[in-house]
Amino acid sequence: MLSEQQFKLTSDNPTKLTPHAVLVLHSRQNQKRHNGNLDLHVDAVTYHDIHDGKIEQGSAIDKARLIEVMHEEKQTEFTWIEPTTLVDNASSAVWYRPSSRRTLHLKANEEPIQFKVKFPATLFIYQKKSRSLSMFALASDERPTLDSKLYVLPVGNIKTTGKLCLGSGASYLPKKVEQKNFHEVERCFFDALSTHTSTRALFKRDVKENRNTSMQKLVNYWQRHASNGTQPNVSKDFIKLSESLNSFIKIGR
Repeated sequence: MLSEQQFKLTSDNPTKLTPHAVLVLHSRQNQKRHNGNLDLHVDAVTYHDIHDGKIEQGSAIDKARLIEVMHEEKQTEFTWIEPTTLVDNASSAVWYRPSSRRTLHLKANEEPIQFKVKFPATLFIYQKKSRSLSMFALASDERPTLDSKLYVLPVGNIKTTGKLCLGSGASYLPKKVEQKNFHEVERCFFDALSTHTSTRALFKRDVKENRNTSMQKLVNYWQRHASNGTQPNVSKDFIKLSESLNSFIKIGR
């Protein structure tokens, strides 16, 4: 069994080690050997405990952090990536939230109004250097992949590029954004007042009929779903972007 396999550190060191966990390297490319050397491409790394000789379900860890740890002389702990976190490095953070009941704060007829809705699964992309936040709707609650399609969120203060006009919501931003305080970053939208539309059309039907999406229309749309207790049909109502998640991460919008 795997847990019974032992090895020595070196020929000079008789200490035997027993494996208790494994790191699994994941890749979208086929690994090939050239002159005996492996041409290794790693897109993700997961950590798996070993129990009774069997490899158990793993958890993703940050690849860049793994490299740092392997180069450090002193022992240190890994930074574990939560299931909802896709990226958390020096330049950006990407995470998602499954659909859930959230409170929206909207400005209707010059007066603030708030109500709870079944908000769709949402992807967040935060650029740490520019301190900018982008948000997109997802068609399902499944963990996104690089090929996942993104949809424009029909809400106030957001552009079709997904970039959120922070305004007063910027006050909710932590000084250092990391996965343990992602929920605070989300307050930039969910706890702030949406006062205006930042683009011409925010619904698929409005694009098709070549008409504007007013702020009042947004309010009516979300109020209707709040009253009926229904969740928006993302693939039916929302505008699908031509770019996938992979494109947005590379562009760094």
